[in-house]
Amino acid sequence: MRQWISSLVYLYFMQFSLCSVTADLDPVDLELLEMQVTKLEGLVSNLTEIISSEYEECQCNETLSSIKAQLSLHGISLDNSSRDDIVEHTTSPVDEEYWREQTKTKYEDCQNIYRDGFQESGVYQIWMVDLFNLYPIYCDMDVGENKGWMTFFRRYDGSTSFSQDQATYDVGFGIPTQEFWIGNENLYALARNEFSSRDDTARLRVDLADESGERFYAEYAHFSLGTRKQGYQITDVSGYSGDAGDGLSQFLNNRFIVCGSFGGWWWDSCGSSLSSLNGNISELVWPGSPKRYRSASMKIQRFPKST
Repeated sequence: MRQWISSLVYLYFMQFSLCSVTADLDPVDLELLEMQVTKLEGLVSNLTEIISSEYEECQCNETLSSIKAQLSLHGISLDNSSRDDIVEHTTSPVDEEYWREQTKTKYEDCQNIYRDGFQESGVYQIWMVDLFNLYPIYCDMDVGENKGWMTFFRRYDGSTSFSQDQATYDVGFGIPTQEFWIGNENLYALARNEFSSRDDTARLRVDLADESGERFYAEYAHFSLGTRKQGYQITDVSGYSGDAGDGLSQFLNNRFIVCGSFGGWWWDSCGSSLSSLNGNISELVWPGSPKRYRSASMKIQRFPKST
């Protein structure tokens, strides 16, 4: 069954690639074709791992549903896609100049974008190496000593409900320029993980503001998550600095769970007195702090292991 599924995905991607190429190949066409071939290599590998660990005994229709879900995570539909659809999916809403630059360079971190002269905060396309896909991520180019942070969470006005189920937290919800959660699968790919193809690590930053507008922050020199099968548990959160308090170290080795109206977080278990940044907008709490915050955001940044 594994071989049949891999063949199915391969044939689909070949069709997907060929239908995206016009008679006169321009630089964008060539770039998109390269992206699709790279997606194929990684996606077949990912699906093979998933099938071997969890889906070998599933019936055919259940396996196909799983494939569709995985393709969806990569921003791909089984419907016929035109070249214009692909360009629309991969074009950053920041500006045309950035898109032209990105056809030459696949940026893997907001920090690299900042160093190349794009220093305005906003949504940029980040090359998700371990997911083999471009993904729109809000780059905060203003905070911290090291500029260029990939934002994966934001709350500030309650316009987006964070009372979501586990599956929704895993794939993500909301809009990058507004309130959102990037998705545990994407966060896992951005954070350091043992299966990453990149020889680097990640640090985490949390920015908070109270009702008076006073700002606080917490930074962790090292941050990593476990796999989906491990429940996206925090496998490393160390090297705290800042003035908000160390609110995350207590959740080391905890899996990410969802507890109804309290939202999702790395709790030990669900209960009646849970606190986190994903709960009710009027009760945003950084664990361990007595304050109630008006806004909150969490960001990640990649850097070489030698740094």
